[in-house]
Amino acid sequence: MLYSKFFIIALLVFMLFIVIALLSLFIHLLLGIFANEVPFVASRREAVKAVASIEALYAYPEVWDIGSGGGDIVLGVATHICKNSKLKRKKIKVIGVEKYLTPFVLAKLRYIFSGRCVRKHVKFKLKDAFKLRSIPSKACFFFYMLPAFLERFYTVLEKKGFPECIVSCAFELPEVYDNHYKLVATKEFTEDSLFGTQNKHIFIYKKQQG
Repeated sequence: MLYSKFFIIALLVFMLFIVIALLSLFIHLLLGIFANEVPFVASRREAVKAVASIEALYAYPEVWDIGSGGGDIVLGVATHICKNSKLKRKKIKVIGVEKYLTPFVLAKLRYIFSGRCVRKHVKFKLKDAFKLRSIPSKACFFFYMLPAFLERFYTVLEKKGFPECIVSCAFELPEVYDNHYKLVATKEFTEDSLFGTQNKHIFIYKKQQG
């Protein structure tokens, strides 16, 4: 009887946690929409695979995912590193920056249960990207954000410094980036969604010298 009561209480607590988590994600969704940002939506397998296959990411000691959500891209890139013998020997750090607590906790849980090699290459930060203390130059930044966010984030780069590489999914960088970055390649991938099969693009930029 005691075990039955304990099981019921544990089940109720778990269900309450799920409800709170779903409510929190819904709130974050609304906040993202009203803030002109891409809200937390899990990246689909096709997108993760397409991003992880971009060779430009691995030319730098650090890869940053701004707005990393539940960690799909970060863990996907780290998994790709661990499956490649040459990349595995490099000391590449894949860093996810997430503002909201719920997706951050989800990412950390997935991190805990990932393999040892993946954990070695991954780091998650619970932080507002607009409050980053510094930005490394020897790094590649990944964005899956609306143009309005990208334009606002440019002010952060002006103050903190420009990374040598930027990879933007679905949206090209706004014109304010033109003085510092040059589009060097694009990558197309197909993604299945509720609206059917969609063709999306990934834009790869390199910092201009001088």
